[in-house]
Amino acid sequence: MNFLALVLLAILVTLPYFIIKGFKKASVSAQEIKKHEELKELENSLSHLLAELQETSEKSLKDAETIISRLDLALKKAEEKIEKLDKSQTEEETNRCKIKTAIINKTVKQIKTPKHLKVYHLANQGLSINEIAQRLEMGIGEVELILNLDNTKKAELK
Repeated sequence: MNFLALVLLAILVTLPYFIIKGFKKASVSAQEIKKHEELKELENSLSHLLAELQETSEKSLKDAETIISRLDLALKKAEEKIEKLDKSQTEEETNRCKIKTAIINKTVKQIKTPKHLKVYHLANQGLSINEIAQRLEMGIGEVELILNLDNTKKAELK
Protein backbone atom coordinates (compact mmCIF):
# COMPACT_ATOMS: atom_id res chain seq x y z
CA MET A 1 0.00 0.00 0.00
CA ASN A 2 2.76 2.27 0.46
CA PHE A 3 3.23 2.27 -3.20
CA LEU A 4 -0.44 2.84 -3.86
CA ALA A 5 -0.54 5.59 -1.29
CA LEU A 6 2.41 7.25 -2.90
CA VAL A 7 0.76 7.11 -6.31
CA LEU A 8 -2.47 8.52 -4.89
CA LEU A 9 -0.58 11.21 -3.08
CA ALA A 10 1.29 12.09 -6.27
CA ILE A 11 -1.98 12.23 -8.19
CA LEU A 12 -3.58 14.43 -5.51
CA VAL A 13 -0.60 16.76 -5.50
CA THR A 14 -0.34 16.99 -9.31
CA LEU A 15 -4.07 17.03 -10.01
CA PRO A 16 -4.56 20.70 -9.07
CA TYR A 17 -1.55 21.57 -11.24
CA PHE A 18 -3.07 19.85 -14.31
CA ILE A 19 -6.52 21.33 -13.57
CA ILE A 20 -5.07 24.86 -13.36
CA LYS A 21 -2.97 24.27 -16.47
CA GLY A 22 -6.00 22.96 -18.36
CA PHE A 23 -8.08 25.94 -17.23
CA LYS A 24 -5.36 28.30 -18.34
CA LYS A 25 -5.22 26.45 -21.64
CA ALA A 26 -8.99 26.76 -22.00
CA SER A 27 -8.91 30.48 -21.20
CA VAL A 28 -5.99 31.01 -23.57
CA SER A 29 -7.98 29.28 -26.24
CA ALA A 30 -10.91 31.63 -25.65
CA GLN A 31 -8.54 34.61 -25.93
CA GLU A 32 -7.05 33.16 -29.06
CA ILE A 33 -10.53 32.65 -30.51
CA LYS A 34 -11.38 36.26 -29.70
CA LYS A 35 -8.14 37.49 -31.30
CA HIS A 36 -8.80 35.25 -34.30
CA GLU A 37 -12.30 36.74 -34.70
CA GLU A 38 -10.85 40.26 -34.42
CA LEU A 39 -8.26 39.39 -37.04
CA LYS A 40 -11.01 38.05 -39.34
CA GLU A 41 -12.96 41.30 -38.89
CA LEU A 42 -9.83 43.29 -39.64
CA GLU A 43 -9.15 41.15 -42.70
CA ASN A 44 -12.72 41.71 -43.96
CA SER A 45 -12.40 45.46 -43.41
CA LEU A 46 -9.08 45.51 -45.25
CA SER A 47 -10.59 43.47 -48.11
CA HIS A 48 -13.44 45.98 -48.45
CA LEU A 49 -11.01 48.90 -48.33
CA LEU A 50 -8.81 47.24 -50.94
CA ALA A 51 -11.82 46.66 -53.22
CA GLU A 52 -12.88 50.31 -52.83
CA LEU A 53 -9.33 51.44 -53.51
CA GLN A 54 -9.13 49.29 -56.63
CA GLU A 55 -12.51 50.57 -57.86
CA THR A 56 -11.47 54.18 -57.22
CA SER A 57 -8.14 53.59 -58.97
CA GLU A 58 -9.85 52.13 -62.04
CA LYS A 59 -12.28 55.04 -62.19
CA SER A 60 -9.44 57.53 -61.80
CA LEU A 61 -7.49 55.78 -64.55
CA LYS A 62 -10.49 55.92 -66.90
CA ASP A 63 -10.98 59.61 -66.08
CA ALA A 64 -7.30 60.29 -66.74
CA GLU A 65 -7.46 58.44 -70.07
CA THR A 66 -10.53 60.49 -71.05
CA ILE A 67 -8.73 63.72 -70.16
CA ILE A 68 -5.64 62.64 -72.09
CA SER A 69 -7.68 61.81 -75.19
CA ARG A 70 -9.43 65.18 -74.96
CA LEU A 71 -6.08 66.94 -74.59
CA ASP A 72 -4.70 65.02 -77.57
CA LEU A 73 -7.68 66.10 -79.66
CA ALA A 74 -7.30 69.72 -78.54
CA LEU A 75 -3.58 69.59 -79.32
CA LYS A 76 -4.28 68.19 -82.79
CA LYS A 77 -6.81 70.94 -83.49
CA ALA A 78 -4.37 73.58 -82.24
CA GLU A 79 -1.62 72.22 -84.49
CA GLU A 80 -3.99 72.30 -87.48
CA LYS A 81 -4.90 75.91 -86.72
CA ILE A 82 -1.24 76.85 -86.36
CA GLU A 83 -0.51 75.19 -89.71
CA LYS A 84 -3.35 77.11 -91.36
CA LEU A 85 -2.12 80.37 -89.82
CA ASP A 86 1.41 79.64 -91.00
CA LYS A 87 0.15 78.98 -94.54
CA SER A 88 -1.99 82.11 -94.61
CA GLN A 89 0.86 84.15 -93.14
CA THR A 90 3.24 82.79 -95.77
CA GLU A 91 0.73 83.59 -98.51
CA GLU A 92 0.25 87.11 -97.12
CA GLU A 93 4.01 87.65 -96.95
CA THR A 94 4.37 86.40 -100.52
CA ASN A 95 1.61 88.74 -101.68
CA ARG A 96 3.18 91.65 -99.79
CA CYS A 97 6.55 90.92 -101.41
CA LYS A 98 4.94 90.78 -104.86
CA ILE A 99 3.14 94.06 -104.25
CA LYS A 100 6.32 95.73 -102.96
CA THR A 101 8.28 94.43 -105.94
CA ALA A 102 5.64 95.68 -108.36
CA ILE A 103 5.61 99.11 -106.71
CA ILE A 104 9.40 99.30 -106.77
CA ASN A 105 9.53 98.20 -110.42
CA LYS A 106 6.87 100.71 -111.41
CA THR A 107 8.62 103.45 -109.48
CA VAL A 108 12.00 102.59 -110.99
CA LYS A 109 10.48 102.60 -114.48
CA GLN A 110 8.94 105.98 -113.85
CA ILE A 111 12.11 107.57 -112.49
CA LYS A 112 14.00 109.37 -115.19
CA THR A 113 17.33 111.00 -114.51
CA PRO A 114 18.24 114.29 -116.13
CA LYS A 115 20.53 112.30 -118.45
CA HIS A 116 17.56 110.24 -119.64
CA LEU A 117 15.46 113.33 -120.15
CA LYS A 118 18.22 114.95 -122.24
CA VAL A 119 18.51 111.78 -124.39
CA TYR A 120 14.73 111.78 -125.00
CA HIS A 121 14.69 115.51 -125.72
CA LEU A 122 17.49 115.28 -128.28
CA ALA A 123 15.95 112.17 -129.87
CA ASN A 124 12.63 114.04 -130.20
CA GLN A 125 14.50 116.85 -131.97
CA GLY A 126 15.60 114.29 -134.56
CA LEU A 127 19.28 113.83 -133.64
CA SER A 128 20.83 110.46 -134.39
CA ILE A 129 22.13 108.11 -131.71
CA ASN A 130 25.75 109.03 -132.59
CA GLU A 131 24.99 112.77 -132.31
CA ILE A 132 23.23 112.35 -128.95
CA ALA A 133 26.16 110.25 -127.65
CA GLN A 134 28.72 112.89 -128.74
CA ARG A 135 26.76 115.84 -127.39
CA LEU A 136 26.09 114.23 -123.96
CA GLU A 137 29.48 112.54 -123.84
CA MET A 138 27.92 109.10 -123.47
CA GLY A 139 28.53 105.77 -125.11
CA ILE A 140 26.46 104.81 -128.14
CA GLY A 141 25.28 101.64 -126.33
CA GLU A 142 24.05 103.64 -123.35
CA VAL A 143 22.03 105.98 -125.58
CA GLU A 144 20.55 103.01 -127.45
CA LEU A 145 19.63 101.35 -124.14
CA ILE A 146 17.86 104.46 -122.85
CA LEU A 147 15.91 104.87 -126.09
CA ASN A 148 15.04 101.14 -126.20
CA LEU A 149 13.76 101.26 -122.62
CA ASP A 150 11.53 104.16 -123.56
CA ASN A 151 10.21 102.21 -126.58
CA THR A 152 9.54 99.20 -124.33
CA LYS A 153 7.46 101.39 -122.03
CA LYS A 154 5.51 102.76 -124.96
CA ALA A 155 4.90 99.21 -126.22
CA GLU A 156 3.63 98.19 -122.73
CA LEU A 157 1.20 101.10 -122.74
CA LYS A 158 -0.28 100.16 -126.12
